[in-house]
Amino acid sequence: MVKIFHILIFIACALIWMLHVPLPAECDYPISIRISLSVIEAMKTVAAINCVFGGSFAEPFLFSDRYPPELLSGLTVKRAEIEGVEVAIYEPSGFGDGRLGSAMIFLHGGGFNIGSINSYAAQTMELAKKTGMLVVVPEYRLAPRHPFPAAFDDSLAVTKGFLKVAESYRVNPKKVVLAGDSAGGNLATAVALALGQEESPNPLCMINLIYPALQIVNFRLPSYLQNSNGPLLDTWFVMRYLLNYIGYSDNYELAPLLLQNAHMENFDRTEILNRVHEKWVPQRFKSRRSTEQFEAVPEEGYETLRDNLKHLQDIAADLRISSLSADDAALTLLPRTHIVTCEYDPLRDDGMILHERMQRLSLNSTLTHWKFCAHGIFNSYAKSRYEKLEKAIDEMLEVVETAADSC
Repeated sequence: MVKIFHILIFIACALIWMLHVPLPAECDYPISIRISLSVIEAMKTVAAINCVFGGSFAEPFLFSDRYPPELLSGLTVKRAEIEGVEVAIYEPSGFGDGRLGSAMIFLHGGGFNIGSINSYAAQTMELAKKTGMLVVVPEYRLAPRHPFPAAFDDSLAVTKGFLKVAESYRVNPKKVVLAGDSAGGNLATAVALALGQEESPNPLCMINLIYPALQIVNFRLPSYLQNSNGPLLDTWFVMRYLLNYIGYSDNYELAPLLLQNAHMENFDRTEILNRVHEKWVPQRFKSRRSTEQFEAVPEEGYETLRDNLKHLQDIAADLRISSLSADDAALTLLPRTHIVTCEYDPLRDDGMILHERMQRLSLNSTLTHWKFCAHGIFNSYAKSRYEKLEKAIDEMLEVVETAADSC
């Protein structure tokens, strides 16, 4: 098995230079990022083949899970445990001298299946250096070995635990920002909702969500239809990671059925369907042509769906994974919220809907839309030079710093 796997990795690497990741004209990425995307596409292919031989889908991605050999000057790097969860702590020089500072807890992306302190070290160290904030990165448990709600439980535990001991890290507990990208954005929103339900006002200063995944109710939103083939994140990739996370790693035949919203058949909580409806997506984002594709579903797929329909619908209504299912009263419990969306991203409309719903309630929500990029672009931050991305993240961090200063 190991030899076969290594051979597949070798073949994939040999093909990297021949692979082409089609990008829209607006995504004028430099060659370094394009090569990275080709590598990821190769790894996705190897991952799928690895599953056929009984391996893990996430296994090939572990090759990129290495701590960078260089550490940024002006930072102190520590490892600790908070509530039994390992965390990396990046402390800028002079942090907390004379007064308590602000902190960012960053929940990494990776579809709840991949990603780690190591793979996000470059980005999160850069966040600490750019903002002057203490940055805490939890090593939350990953699916499929640890399915839902393990990642949520770990993220909630670290956040609550850090708030309790913030002053021991020279952090003002009122100036803690919870942030995350993709799956990390999902976790950050779910944790913020949970904290808001436990304590009023919400103890978090703000949440900063980078192209978050916020629901498993409606996969027929415009962004899912327009970006079904990626780039980088296609809807089949979304479904595979989601099924792993919710405990259906042996039932990938459910993927095309979920993409057709068959899992919501006869769902009697119409109010939740209305909360995740495309009516919340601004009209200007609905005009681009859809490219959806469905594959044939074997009969066992329908059987699995019928046998698990209630469980799937219960998960879709669970705010620990599907924040957009929250009613208006729950949304009012969120702290200040900033959302980043990408145009060429299946998850785009999740963030749009949260912002539009919060705006309708006159809540403190701001949104920045990156027209120039696809999902996953944050992974290139601090690794490749891309002026548009660096400028966009600088603007995002200015919002975060301003919020932290005002808390």
